[in-house]
Amino acid sequence: MGEQKENSRSFISELFKKLAFTKEVAKATGKSTEAAQREVERQIGQAVRGGDPVKGKGVTKSGDDD
Repeated sequence: MGEQKENSRSFISELFKKLAFTKEVAKATGKSTEAAQREVERQIGQAVRGGDPVKGKGVTKSGDDD
């Protein structure tokens, strides 16, 4: 009953994790991940400005993995 679900993380915290991951990939590979970083930053902006930062409602997604 008091168990916390794995899916209980907020949408915005997952976006920050995704942003950090894209930066790690860029650093490790030497390849640009600028487009991916801009997309995540756009989603973060939407979540903060009128979207739902917990559930992600009101944030347009770029693909199936978001």
